[in-house]
Amino acid sequence: MKQTIIQIGNSEGVIIPKEYKQKLGVEKGSEIYLQMTPDGVLQLSSYPLTEYSVAPKFLSIVDKVNKKYKKTFQELAEK
Repeated sequence: MKQTIIQIGNSEGVIIPKEYKQKLGVEKGSEIYLQMTPDGVLQLSSYPLTEYSVAPKFLSIVDKVNKKYKKTFQELAEK
């Protein structure tokens, strides 16, 4: 989605469309967090971002490990 930077008082800003606000679970007055990824993508989140938030490859590996060892992890959690 293309957005335009607009004048807001003495500052500038971008309007966050309603659908994105709903997905983030934020409303007027909510704090949001911004971070630039190493490849230049701006991320917006309703929670503090970490170095792992900007590592899709890392997260995909975690997902694969969790799926592969789901039963083992469940058994360990029960002990």
